[in-house]
Amino acid sequence: MAKKRRYKKRKTASKVDVAVIALIVISVLFAVLIYTKSGIIGTKLNEICGGMFGIIQYVLPIGIFAIAIKMACDGKDELKSKIIQYLILIVSLSVLFSLFQIAGGELQTNKELSEVVQDAYSIGTQSRGGGAIGAVAAVPLTNLLRRSRSNYSMYWCCSSFNSFHIWNQYV
Repeated sequence: MAKKRRYKKRKTASKVDVAVIALIVISVLFAVLIYTKSGIIGTKLNEICGGMFGIIQYVLPIGIFAIAIKMACDGKDELKSKIIQYLILIVSLSVLFSLFQIAGGELQTNKELSEVVQDAYSIGTQSRGGGAIGAVAAVPLTNLLRRSRSNYSMYWCCSSFNSFHIWNQYV
């Protein structure tokens, strides 16, 4: 009698594994390019990320790496929700740093919004402040409220979001 062949099943990579590996590669690549400012790509990426996010550009690779590690430990497929939460955190911190620039007098809010955003972009390329994204939200906020109230309200929003994020993640 002929023996029956046994086929071994190949283990396929799940979507979570592929996403974790991709996020780790992206975070390491971002970290090398942003922190070292090496090469043509590194200097351009540093200028663009700095102009958009300001000093927060240095937090981007760390957060992406943390999301990848969290996904690898939990094994859940929650990539979209984690990235959205992280982007909200980055934007709120960028707005907070732009509010500090406005309160310190480095950004003038009496100009047109496009001029203020250009000023914030040029300051952000020097790795200071909140960049253009922060200025887009901070200028209307300061024009809407008085300066002291807008700083405290944005600080409260950032801290409450961070508290909610920590509570949601660990409990």
